[in-house]
Amino acid sequence: MKNTNIKEKDVAARPAPCINANGKLSAVSIHRSYLDINGPKSLTGGDYIYRLTQGGCSVGKYLYTCMVEDERLKIAKCVVVKIDLENGTVAGYSEELEMGHANDMTYNPDDNTIVVAYCTDGSILKILDADTLKLKDTVRLQHCGVFSISYDPIRKYYVGPCHNYINYVNSDFSFIRKVPYKNNGNPKQGVFSDGTYMYMLEYWRNPYDQEDMRNVLLVYDLDTAELVNQVDLGIRCESENITWWNGKFYVTCNNRQWYGSRVYEVEIKSSEE
Repeated sequence: MKNTNIKEKDVAARPAPCINANGKLSAVSIHRSYLDINGPKSLTGGDYIYRLTQGGCSVGKYLYTCMVEDERLKIAKCVVVKIDLENGTVAGYSEELEMGHANDMTYNPDDNTIVVAYCTDGSILKILDADTLKLKDTVRLQHCGVFSISYDPIRKYYVGPCHNYINYVNSDFSFIRKVPYKNNGNPKQGVFSDGTYMYMLEYWRNPYDQEDMRNVLLVYDLDTAELVNQVDLGIRCESENITWWNGKFYVTCNNRQWYGSRVYEVEIKSSEE
């Protein structure tokens, strides 16, 4: 379903997409171990550790990663870790927050906020100040729910997948439309958009061999939600979020010990290049 409100001059003004989605795609994924973090200990003196990686995004040269408690404890505590992408140093932590599953994050440069998809209730978004990482607001979406989210500064809207639809929401969080999309039935993780495409992480784990894990990057037309290409990333641990910095994708995963994060730098090539 084409958005007829998009003018040709607006299309021409878009920057080039992150990848050339034409042709056969291949991925080179390099583990950047200096960006890995161990699960931080409780900030309030408790005996728990923020073990699991969930949502993430980048703001300039900083990577922001949500670390949450083991959800089997049924306790929703979370901390956002700020990491310098240039050297891997931890530049700061948020205070302890309650953000549900904190399944994905996105940066809105127009109002300098970080938006977090709560996920355990898809209608809830948490809004953080990007400088202080303090909670500014809680938004409840109307007419839709999302488990991942990306703000597209070119289109000036948020795009958020749910199980059967990709939802489009204005910068003021008012509902625009929803479009059905094709997926392979495997768990979907974080998303990122560049004005032309939406990039979605898909994770698969062999039920008979817990060490057999695969991650595919699905590439969708941002306007129509049509699946236009896909590529195996060659990453063998659970991917959680994806962002873009300095000409490369960065994919943050849970490590194999489920006790912290593991970060990959990913370059996508097309056979047409």
